[in-house]
Amino acid sequence: PSLSSRRHRRLRDARALRPNRPVTPAELADLLWGDRPPATWPDLVGSHLARLRRLLVPGHRAHATGSPIRAVGGGYLITVDSDQLDLSHFADLAARAASAAEPPAACYLYAAALRCWRGAVLADLTDTPLPLHPAAVAATRQRLDAALAFADIGLDLGRCRQVSELLRPIAPAGPLHEGRHARLMSPEAGRVRRAPAL
Repeated sequence: PSLSSRRHRRLRDARALRPNRPVTPAELADLLWGDRPPATWPDLVGSHLARLRRLLVPGHRAHATGSPIRAVGGGYLITVDSDQLDLSHFADLAARAASAAEPPAACYLYAAALRCWRGAVLADLTDTPLPLHPAAVAATRQRLDAALAFADIGLDLGRCRQVSELLRPIAPAGPLHEGRHARLMSPEAGRVRRAPAL
C-alpha cells in the first residue's frame, strides 16, 4: 500500500525531521491538524501511527523492538536508518566535501550532495507547520551553505555550466545576502571575485 493519505505523509516527513528521537502526541497532533485538532485527537494520533506502522513494515507490533514507530514513555519513538533518508545522505556527502583535501574532490562531493535534493524542504506540506520546524529551517540553511561552497569551488575550477545547472533551483529557496544571491543567480558573473555587500 502507498502513503496516499496526506496525514500519513505528514507523519512520514516527521520521521525525517525527528529521526530516532521521542515525540509527544501533542506534537504529532500539531503536525496533523495545526491549531484545530478534533476532540478525539489522542485516539486518532495513535490510530494514524498504527496505520503508518503497518504500511512501513507489515506485521510489526507497537512495542516490538524492531518496529519503526514505538510507544515509549508517554510518546512515540520514530526510528529510521540513516541510509533511508535523503537528508542524512546529503549531510554525509556535504561533510565529506567540506573536509576534502583537493578542490575537484570537494566539487564532486558537493554536487552529489546537492543532487540528493528534489525540491524545497517539505514543499508539498506548506499548509502545515512542518516547513517552519527548526529542523526543516536548519536543513534549508545547510543546503544553501553547501550550494555556496560548491559555487565558489566550481567557479574557481571553471565549471560554470555545472554550477548553473545545480544552483538554479536553489536560488529562490530563501532570503540571501545580496552577494550570495548574485553568486547563485549568475555563476558567470561570479567568476569575477566579489567584494562583500555592505
